[in-house]
Amino acid sequence: MQKIFKVNVSPKNYQSMGKTFPFPDLSKTICPHCKKKHLRRHGFYKRYLIDKSFEGLILVPRYICHECNKTLSMLPWFCHPKRTYSMDFIHRSLLDFFNWNGKIISFIKNFTFTYGIPLSRQLLYQYRKRLLKNCNRILMELIRQLQLKNPVSTSLDNVKRIKDALNLIETTASSPLIVSLNMFSHGSCTYLTL
Repeated sequence: MQKIFKVNVSPKNYQSMGKTFPFPDLSKTICPHCKKKHLRRHGFYKRYLIDKSFEGLILVPRYICHECNKTLSMLPWFCHPKRTYSMDFIHRSLLDFFNWNGKIISFIKNFTFTYGIPLSRQLLYQYRKRLLKNCNRILMELIRQLQLKNPVSTSLDNVKRIKDALNLIETTASSPLIVSLNMFSHGSCTYLTL
């Protein structure tokens, strides 16, 4: 199981602090699996992360329940669960892609040049496909988080609805990281979770 926690430093600073980073203390937290005992520190594992200004290994703290022997890891909020690329990179690539009017190959070349991170057509299609499958979940989550009285989009076309949602995330006071953190905390899912 994974949880996401808010970090007030960049991925590079997070990596440089290593084990001295002030990680959340879960020693007083009841195990989310068996709900019988408190969690205990269980070391770290390394995870590869790619972001606009960072590429490398970061440490992720783990906790264990000695009753059920299940573990819980705490991801910094710039990470996307089960993805190498950062949440900000994923959001930015999707936002730019849905607002692009040209050919996909020209988009990939432009995006790679602008952000300095290679992006494959296959990865972009995978992100797009998962985002469109999660369209309703994302729209409902935005209504909940932003306390909107009206729907995010009145269109029946999922591509238009997702484009409206991504633009809303970009223009509101909350960042994609906050939306993702709240979405994961509320329902254990993110933009790309099926």
